[in-house]
Amino acid sequence: MEPLKGCLLVPAAKNADTGLWFIFHHESEGILAFDLTTEHPDIPLRHFHTLLKDLPQRPGQTVLLGGPMQPDSAMLILHDNPDAGPGAHMAGKDFVFHSFRYVLVPGKPPALTRADDSAARIDLRPEDSYQIIVGFRLWDMDVLERELKDWQWTVLPATPEIVFRTPRAERLSKARRTIN
Repeated sequence: MEPLKGCLLVPAAKNADTGLWFIFHHESEGILAFDLTTEHPDIPLRHFHTLLKDLPQRPGQTVLLGGPMQPDSAMLILHDNPDAGPGAHMAGKDFVFHSFRYVLVPGKPPALTRADDSAARIDLRPEDSYQIIVGFRLWDMDVLERELKDWQWTVLPATPEIVFRTPRAERLSKARRTIN
């Protein structure tokens, strides 16, 4: 199967899954993806005001619940700045992500760390588009290939229009319209 990094998994109408999944990592054993449609129920955007510094917060922007795995600690910032410094990973031609650990300690502001527990910060420019995602989902490649053959999913290249400029609640329907 060709690399899927930077693509969207769009559920078919017969698929009970209602998420629109952005694939940020793909290897022979499986893929890692996050949902672009679900607001995180426990982590509000205001937790990130001090971490985001001068980045604009667009109307309707929220922290996304990326999936069932590590929904309270594994954090990604998906953005469009390929020069965003160390730790940046390309996810397709139009997207870059940084991964962090999101750390909440009672009585203290939230903190971001790298995998080695060293302090981290978000280095983006005010003009950068971005999404904050906490949590992710893992698909075994054999399972995904079976579901693709069964037409439970359609794979589309992700576009900045859908990912950054379409309101969260409209992303899935816009992706489905792109298919038709």
